[in-house]
Amino acid sequence: MSMDGLRVDLGALRAFADELEGNTSKGLVPGVERANREVQTGVRFGARSVSGEVEAAKQALAASLTRAQANAFRMTAATNVLVEAARLIAARYADADLTSAQQLAGVEKVLSDAARSAQALYPVPTDNGDVA
Repeated sequence: MSMDGLRVDLGALRAFADELEGNTSKGLVPGVERANREVQTGVRFGARSVSGEVEAAKQALAASLTRAQANAFRMTAATNVLVEAARLIAARYADADLTSAQQLAGVEKVLSDAARSAQALYPVPTDNGDVA
């Protein structure tokens, strides 16, 4: 479909949504669930050591695991936002006559809102682990 130089490949947009959702549901979500089960008991290495260095390493590892879990959950939520937005945009293009700027603006708003929501859920991490 085209409007003033804008071309949208609805099949590719639907395929993108399906691929992203499939990768999330078949890869990311099961991997996160498996990792969560494996770390339920906490950090077990050095359990009998009284070394301060070992305890510090255990605490650092536990903090890293907690951060990784939070990132994975946020990434999953952000992915779901993008999948829904792609599907909504494809539906709007397929169901609407996009000859008016108002209709195109509605589609652009869906995409913009989804991008902001996904960014809020999964902000861009910096080199030190903070988010931008």
